[in-house]
Amino acid sequence: MEAAGVRTPAEPSGRDAAAPGRTAASRTPDCHAAAVHAIADDLNGRGYPVTWVVDRQLLAGDFPLQVVAKVSVVRVLNIALDTRGDGAAPAVLWRVSMGRPSSVRWEQSAVLDLGTGSLDGERVVREALRSVGLPLQRAI
Repeated sequence: MEAAGVRTPAEPSGRDAAAPGRTAASRTPDCHAAAVHAIADDLNGRGYPVTWVVDRQLLAGDFPLQVVAKVSVVRVLNIALDTRGDGAAPAVLWRVSMGRPSSVRWEQSAVLDLGTGSLDGERVVREALRSVGLPLQRAI
């Protein structure tokens, strides 16, 4: 289920169809896509309107899985998935950045290593907001 106003990249012919140059190992696990949507839903519920969701990697080198939400008139919050390592269970980190979308550099950034809670959307949002000094609930 997509939040109102959320844009996602066009899906290839089959959700898990390999695009040219991709292998089965590079496909996005469903748990990661589900976590991204849980993050988007939680941000919307906290008053941070989500404007962009990338919930699958279409081609190698594409944007990472991420959620972008407005935090003010001129600033956005970006929460992006970063999986590290090889093997069956790579480490899951979240890169959090806040700033002006037109700027070359982010004003604030952090890396969240939440261990076993790294796929819990609500926990990711709470820690992301704290890491850049934003309130847990935005006044509308």
